[in-house]
Amino acid sequence: MLGINILSDKLFLKKLLEYLMRILIVTGRYPPLKCGIGFYTRELSKSLSLTGKHVSVLSTFSSREPKNIQGVELLHGVKNWNFLSIFTVNKIIKKWKPDVIHVQFPTHAFFESISYSLIPILGFCLGKKIVMTWHESFSLSNFFKFFLLSVVPSKIIVVRPNYKNLLPFYKFLASHKTFNFIPNASTLPRVNLSITKKKLLKKKYILGKNRLIIYFGFIYPHKGVENILQIANPKTDQIIIAADLDPKNDYHRSLKYLIKSKWSDNISLINYMPENDLAALLNVADAIILPFRDGGGAWNTSIHAAVSSRSFLLTTSTDASGFNEDLNTYHSSIDNINEMRDALNKYSGTKNLIDTLPDSWAEISKKHIQAYDKN
Repeated sequence: MLGINILSDKLFLKKLLEYLMRILIVTGRYPPLKCGIGFYTRELSKSLSLTGKHVSVLSTFSSREPKNIQGVELLHGVKNWNFLSIFTVNKIIKKWKPDVIHVQFPTHAFFESISYSLIPILGFCLGKKIVMTWHESFSLSNFFKFFLLSVVPSKIIVVRPNYKNLLPFYKFLASHKTFNFIPNASTLPRVNLSITKKKLLKKKYILGKNRLIIYFGFIYPHKGVENILQIANPKTDQIIIAADLDPKNDYHRSLKYLIKSKWSDNISLINYMPENDLAALLNVADAIILPFRDGGGAWNTSIHAAVSSRSFLLTTSTDASGFNEDLNTYHSSIDNINEMRDALNKYSGTKNLIDTLPDSWAEISKKHIQAYDKN
């Protein structure tokens, strides 16, 4: 009986410590500042707080006060990331006293200052459990910063399967690490529009054309946005590009010129949309096109958002092909304009009526807690 009591007491203590766990998540920028990892951090912190954990986020914040999330404490203090930021971070860690410090890489801050890469070392020296999420690969020029990350005893979470294969030659530095794969999910809210609202919203944006086609997200060369101009049909399609176009960016300027010269008034450029409005727009689209030049997958929150909208998604992939009925998604080979055009003509307008969708944030937070608990 004594042995059983001791065992049950240990289990109770373990559960109690799990419940009281204080988790500090660090990221470079936090919404409404534009950063994909920032939006990921917001959704992860929100879902972790719903499990009863004490969660805080350390980041740089917009002058427009970010929306507070119940159960998530936003830790201000770092105005911008520079070498002196590490001293501010040190003070915040000592004051908030986290059990786990979970740092996101590679964010804007990673490229702006060496201090961001020193946070895992600092946290370890302060006796904290260190967890890092590596969202993207690291370039050759990041060798020294990667070395700093690899020497810290830590848990590594990755959002891409077979992540190690993406690392440059210096991947041997992380050969002793165990990589925990936890996929992403949508960072946009789910919306349920009435039939009347759907009709009105679509009429507002389709402007008398037959099909409403959407691209949303960030604009970089590897996103392949210009391919949409060849895939869609200017006689039948109205395209909306919901993304920020920077007039100082050469690529953005050339893309805008291409749009004006090739499509004239058949493309609407929307620099900013509130998240609920964007989710509603995706819901009424005939097709969402994300023609990534490096292929998409479980790591793309934009793909998850498109799938969650239940509209037809046309994207590219290096390991999937053809139409996936469960996801209402067609996976094309990269830069294959004819294949994507044929898929658009065949599947545009279809809606996903299946209830089950990919990993939810509740499941993702559960997997994170398991990673935090591992010795």
